[in-house]
Amino acid sequence: MWFAKTIKNLKLIDISLIKLSVFFFAFFVASFIDNDVLVGWRWIWLILGVLFAIKPWSIAIKHM
Repeated sequence: MWFAKTIKNLKLIDISLIKLSVFFFAFFVASFIDNDVLVGWRWIWLILGVLFAIKPWSIAIKHM
């Protein structure tokens, strides 16, 4: 039940931030495949993924 309550509290910007976080985390995971373009930016993808996830997670934890 807490998940449904948390989803109701998310706004459009929070859902967009979740999408961006998943997008950058997917680049981080893909950087472990032998690809020169993604490997050079590996830690930047992880940092961006975590930064975009902070606000939605704080809202989810606050409403638990």
